[in-house]
Amino acid sequence: GVDRRARPQDPCRNHRQPAHFLAIPSLDAPVQTPAGPVSLRHWIQASRPLAQANLAAPTLLGQALAYQATGRFSGALLGALFAWTVLDQLVIVWANDYADRDHDIGGSAKTPFSGGSGVLVEGKIRPRTLRAAALVAYGLLLALGVGLALTRTVWALPLTLAAGALLWAYSFPPLRLSYRGGGEHLQGLGVGVVLPLLGYAVQAGTLAGFP
Repeated sequence: GVDRRARPQDPCRNHRQPAHFLAIPSLDAPVQTPAGPVSLRHWIQASRPLAQANLAAPTLLGQALAYQATGRFSGALLGALFAWTVLDQLVIVWANDYADRDHDIGGSAKTPFSGGSGVLVEGKIRPRTLRAAALVAYGLLLALGVGLALTRTVWALPLTLAAGALLWAYSFPPLRLSYRGGGEHLQGLGVGVVLPLLGYAVQAGTLAGFP
């Protein structure tokens, strides 16, 4: 006769390896397929505008410290730094949504400030589309960093690269520290060090005198 007893399931059978940011295969699995064209509302949801406060506040702090040290403040540089934080935010939230898409299917808690946008899980945007958008945003962020390095302070480029490195270490293999208890430390470095330094350096034109 046939043995119909339940067999123990291999715990590795359905295990998914975390996807690399530049990986191409199976980009649209296992999330839902978008039912129609992507709308502006979907992109706004993916961009999580309220999360901008997490980047704007420490960058403004650095600029305030630069004004205190030099007595000078540029509205044009304020605008350039705002554009930098917007691009950085888009890279962070879009890339994190892409990197965490398998995990988010399990229903991880979301808030307006953290936890993912849900656009991939809800099938509103395809993973390959969000990934491409994140790469474009990162390219624009790098271009802005180069521009600020050439016109204002050389520190703008390494600090821009540092922001990208922190995101990579937070969300993507081989480190993926957000799943290993190190995510808070990376966030602390970004919010507490990189962003205030960037705001100070761009407004002051140097890091000399930073508190």
